[in-house]
Amino acid sequence: MEEKLPAWSGLHGVTANPKIETAEQIVAQFRAEGCDSMAAIGGGSPMDAAKAAAARLARPNRSVGQLKGLLKVRRKIVPFAAVPTTAGTGSETTIAAVVTDETHHKYAVNDLCLIPRWAILDPTLMVSLPAGVTAETGLDALTHAVEAYIGRFYNTRETRSLARQAVAAIFQYLPTACADGAEAEANPVYPVPVIFSKEDFIRVARRVMP
Repeated sequence: MEEKLPAWSGLHGVTANPKIETAEQIVAQFRAEGCDSMAAIGGGSPMDAAKAAAARLARPNRSVGQLKGLLKVRRKIVPFAAVPTTAGTGSETTIAAVVTDETHHKYAVNDLCLIPRWAILDPTLMVSLPAGVTAETGLDALTHAVEAYIGRFYNTRETRSLARQAVAAIFQYLPTACADGAEAEANPVYPVPVIFSKEDFIRVARRVMP
């Protein structure tokens, strides 16, 4: 990375169920290093922490608690790229950033501006995942696809079609991905169902939001 991008700053060690303090740490480091854009590489937790930080940077006078809920940001965030290393959470395509406080209370910041500008899907980043993690994240994507399909309100013919494609592809590729990551790498279609299932939610959210 140093050769391609000489000036960059990284933060590592984001835990599961990322904390508000982690998002604040990202904000402080972003400002201190004079950064102008952001890339989140990892599972849903690093992406959510980074998205929450991006919301805080867009609204510097508001806390995460004040940004909790729907459409509380309403400002353009810094250029943001998301590079998922699991195929389940789909945070790279959603409006949400979920972080927790010291009492384990979850804060969901939801705004269309939090959808990353770029989502980079590289199946090679998922090859080394343990089979259990691959199965869990795959079932996460499956659950969202089914939920989007059977929802009684706001779904459309297009979202139902995407949900069906997601379910079919997950059933086709998830067993192979769990059994042999290298074989899954040879067929880079597998991460796509995540995009389908999460795109359903984005479209539904756009219909719900004013």
